[in-house]
Amino acid sequence: MGYKFENLEKWTKLEKTGDWQKALSFGREWAAAEPHNFLAWQGIGDALTELGRVDESIPIYRKALEVAPAHPVEFFDGNLSTAPLWYRLGNAYTKLGDSTRAIESLKKAANIDPGAAEIWNNLGIAYVNANNAQEAVKAFKSGLAANSSDTTVLTNLGLLYARCNVAEGVTSVHRMLSKLDSRAASTFLAGAKQILSGR
Repeated sequence: MGYKFENLEKWTKLEKTGDWQKALSFGREWAAAEPHNFLAWQGIGDALTELGRVDESIPIYRKALEVAPAHPVEFFDGNLSTAPLWYRLGNAYTKLGDSTRAIESLKKAANIDPGAAEIWNNLGIAYVNANNAQEAVKAFKSGLAANSSDTTVLTNLGLLYARCNVAEGVTSVHRMLSKLDSRAASTFLAGAKQILSGR
């Protein structure tokens, strides 16, 4: 791919410090030096997102998708794919309240990387925001198929059951959460009861 590892290393260090203004400046220099390196564009998008400039991150993530490899490629010990870009784009649309585009982007991410529970979780949230409980349940269940011990996905599924007045779903999720994390289980149950009592 011809990417300069030192640029990625420098970006990673800046990301860890949380100095997003400096990271943004470096990301722009990096993209100017390596315009076909999608990781540089992804870095700019991430910095803009962290700085609260989400609307500006969207065209940057789209630029990253333009230059990213069409198929996953081997990179050090893992694979590089466009799934994280589609995921970030979907999250940006969610933050801006555009459920339709959020769903489109997150579905693309999930198709590329179906084993990532957090993608399915955020797709479920996008469906909830679009008032499509049926598809949200499917997304959360796909997240649990990817990682059955993901307490975030379980909690979101359970709260959706509460919103839909499916008491047995709430009970089932509470039972599963209790086996994984007692604190998460009690926090979930309190939230679910509140939703059910407010119906």
